[in-house]
Amino acid sequence: MEHQTIEKSINGNTKTVHSIYFLVDNPKTLAAKILLRDYYISLDETIKTSFAFRMRKVAFSRAYLTKVLCEKGDLKCSYCSKTNLLIELEGMDVPKNRKATIDHIIPISKGGEVFSEENVTVSCYDCNNKKGSLDLKDFEQIAISKKERKVIIDGKSHIHGDILPIVREALKKIDKKNDLIKETIVFDRVIGLSHCVEVNETDEIYYHTREKRRQPSKMVSNRQPEPSNELTIVMVRNGKNYRLLTAYIGKVAEPEPWDEKAFSRENNVEQARKKAIDFWSKHALIRE
Repeated sequence: MEHQTIEKSINGNTKTVHSIYFLVDNPKTLAAKILLRDYYISLDETIKTSFAFRMRKVAFSRAYLTKVLCEKGDLKCSYCSKTNLLIELEGMDVPKNRKATIDHIIPISKGGEVFSEENVTVSCYDCNNKKGSLDLKDFEQIAISKKERKVIIDGKSHIHGDILPIVREALKKIDKKNDLIKETIVFDRVIGLSHCVEVNETDEIYYHTREKRRQPSKMVSNRQPEPSNELTIVMVRNGKNYRLLTAYIGKVAEPEPWDEKAFSRENNVEQARKKAIDFWSKHALIRE
């Protein structure tokens, strides 16, 4: 390491410029980073505080990503479902398209906690950059797309459970362009539990008004959710794009008999209503 002082004339004034030279083979190495860090900290105490905070964020990120990797055996982007992401450690140069990062779900600039596992999720480099300081609901409206079609997910979308990554994966498999799309996607693995089951006269049936529902739903109390490899998505055309109405694990279920708004989207309202009555005479929900 070598210091050099140079006298430089700018607009007639003399200015002292400090230069520093590091004799290293690769400026990206850990040694070069340590030399630069120590030099800048020696110049300004505020840099020391900022550097310490940044290093703590890096350590927290790596610890979180390592924990997820150990628990799940894979690092997958929570937004676009890209798999096999890599943690960039000191001395490594991971390509951007493979780099695992953590994203703050509630942005730090909007009061989100920096070092809270509840406020972070695994994200690929691209999705992290695209989301930036956007709230999750705003990012979802621009992030989920397929070619020319955008699928809007917002506060009115009813997604049953923590299945957004699965929903993203399923949307890529849907090619229909109907005004109303009601599709069940079959996966090559179990993706969760279905809470809609077939019932008979021996089951214990009751009725309960669920959240965001206007009337009671048919429920069963003596059954357990069933493992399923299917996901049902219902979305409706919204201009050039689509709006996600609902998504849930399991086969497609008919609208509940009292749901006139759902029937109004069908071409034959009376036929749809009869189909729904028949379906719910044989099925019930397990309370989540």
